[in-house]
Amino acid sequence: RISALTMLAAGVAHELGNPLNSITIHLQLLERRIRKMGAAGAKLQEHLDVALAEIRRLDFIITQFLAAIRPTRPQLQSVVITDLLRECLGFLRPELEKGRVTVRTDFRADVPAMPLDANQMKQAFYNLIRNACQAMPDGGTLTVETTFNDCEVRVSFTDTGRGISAENMHHLFQPFCTTRGSGTGLGLMIVRRIVREHGGEIDIESRVGKGTRFTLFLPLVQKKVRLLEAG
Repeated sequence: RISALTMLAAGVAHELGNPLNSITIHLQLLERRIRKMGAAGAKLQEHLDVALAEIRRLDFIITQFLAAIRPTRPQLQSVVITDLLRECLGFLRPELEKGRVTVRTDFRADVPAMPLDANQMKQAFYNLIRNACQAMPDGGTLTVETTFNDCEVRVSFTDTGRGISAENMHHLFQPFCTTRGSGTGLGLMIVRRIVREHGGEIDIESRVGKGTRFTLFLPLVQKKVRLLEAG
């Protein structure tokens, strides 16, 4: 029954994308006409900007929802995880600077290549970095570290933000659980799904008013599922 409801919800979310695309196209056509009106169309442009922003927000929610529930098989390739982290931090640098977040990195120089789906893992990193930034609305420090042993690579994201209460910690990976008014509550659910599909796990340490650390444990070699024989 839960699977059927999930499939139904995914179908509805997917179908919502078509009318949203159509609305966006027509609003873009209206925007072209408004621009030709000059000063007379300034007020109309304000209303149009609000409508376009809301459509982008709906599209983001739908994308996050589908990413959270849609089963996907990682396309594994040999990747050096520190290269992915540098790429993600570079991409998000404007957001971090705007949020007055100082980034510190402590990457082991000898971290070996490992089997990863680069796009999925970058999505997980983006979510964790953005979460850390949002947990520090007045600025702070984000420390990203990597280390490894014979079995796994550990990647940790530590912020100096407001921390997570014990009550919220219990619901952290539940869908639509968020402490932000504009949040979807799906980001961490997506992170955990991606990490587990890579055969890894995620650990959280947090102290209210002190900060939070998310640690990812990712296997150095691809884990194969062992199936029990029938009977």
